[in-house]
Amino acid sequence: MSVAQVANFATEPNSMIAKVLTEFMIDLAAAMARDDYETRRKRQAQGISKAKALGKYQGRQPDHELRENIRLLISEGKSWSQVQNLLKCSRSTIAKASKFAST
Repeated sequence: MSVAQVANFATEPNSMIAKVLTEFMIDLAAAMARDDYETRRKRQAQGISKAKALGKYQGRQPDHELRENIRLLISEGKSWSQVQNLLKCSRSTIAKASKFAST
């Protein structure tokens, strides 16, 4: 057996242990991060429901001026892409404003 083979043989079990420990630490960190995320989301939902019960939380209010501008441009015959470029808004906002206008 050469010196290189002896060195590889001696470090092989250590590298396997190091690999297993590294994978375990990564899995543990991922589980802790997920748990923290779920806890924050749960507490946020509890705070929102409490604020709603007290009448202090109404959610995000729609931008009526933007919706009116979208409706005006669409009624003038502008395309959705033109409206999007002019008003710097998303296509989903245009869709919501168009849907709201048609009802």
